[in-house]
Amino acid sequence: MTERFPARWTAAIDVRDIQRRRTYAYRDSEGRSYDEGDTFGSAGSSFAGERKALLYQAGTTLPVSSDFDLFLNAAHDDIDEAGNVWSWRVGGRFRPNEALALRAFRGSWDIAPSMNDLNAPRVIDYSDVCDTRAPPCTSQRISRETGGNPDLEPGEATDVGMGVTLRAGGLTLGADWYRVEVSGVPARISPQRLVDLDASGQSLPAGAAIIRDSEGRIERIVSPTLNSGEGEFERVALRAGAEWDTDWAALDMDIHVLREVSGESRVAGVKQPGDFPRHRAHAVLKASHGDVTASWNAYMVSGYWNAARTGRWGRWTGHDLAVHWRDASGLDGFAIAAGILNVGNRGPGLNPASPDEPAITSRSRAGRTFFLRATMSW
Repeated sequence: MTERFPARWTAAIDVRDIQRRRTYAYRDSEGRSYDEGDTFGSAGSSFAGERKALLYQAGTTLPVSSDFDLFLNAAHDDIDEAGNVWSWRVGGRFRPNEALALRAFRGSWDIAPSMNDLNAPRVIDYSDVCDTRAPPCTSQRISRETGGNPDLEPGEATDVGMGVTLRAGGLTLGADWYRVEVSGVPARISPQRLVDLDASGQSLPAGAAIIRDSEGRIERIVSPTLNSGEGEFERVALRAGAEWDTDWAALDMDIHVLREVSGESRVAGVKQPGDFPRHRAHAVLKASHGDVTASWNAYMVSGYWNAARTGRWGRWTGHDLAVHWRDASGLDGFAIAAGILNVGNRGPGLNPASPDEPAITSRSRAGRTFFLRATMSW
């Protein structure tokens, strides 16, 4: 008799109607209000937008044999202001025995421009540029006009990856490698890059402009958001887990480490300066007794350089403590959780060379936070 392996599938339809508004009011010390376009600074800009979308998604798992599964997934998102976006992914998992699993995947998806990218109003700021068209080249501060672009198209992304998991008793070890490439995403070309293109006689991207006076001096730079961003990054993720029982509790430990092997972003073909954390780690230890679980979480983000490489932000570490009580007081579906986030009250990482630019994380922004949460499900 031929052995059969049942297939599994899912399908979903998601309807969304999103309205988003961000409003800034600009007033001086005497309470007088000013138009956003007549103010200087970088406090932010107002915008309002609405997005309606209809998502269709389907996926299936095909057990080709007793030790190999094939995964297929596809989705289509019809967004009224951003057009049609598609995504697909195909992957496989090979399990030659109970202890070992090998996996690989390949995927592609479109990236819809954000509501802010499409709807942000015109904003004026100032940038220091050197006019290479009129030597000698001296730095001068020129007004730059930026803002959203309703004509943006979806960007594109592809990824590929592979991994392995090994299990032995209560111990689990895993490793995954993956690479992501992105192109055509919304970005702003730097003012100096636009000036250099103009000086060399090359055509500027659609919507961008260098406005000069009658004597050829730059008066204003127009640098809208364009589909000019691209980049790629490569990562390795490691995981170790262990489970064991004691007389007083069941213990469970998980350690995750993410290594940024490489990464680069470009705008209009020009590599962008800057650095990023190369390592991130998260460890969690849980102790469960009956319906009560106590957990300790620790986080680490490695340090990194500023754009000019004149100073580094230091490593950030923090930890949380929490207790979860399931079916509290004997009520099915009733749960209570309480604890402390960022127990050590660690603030944002600081860089002596850039004291006004702290490295903010969600935990460091909130500081030490006490929480109590009750939920009911049925």
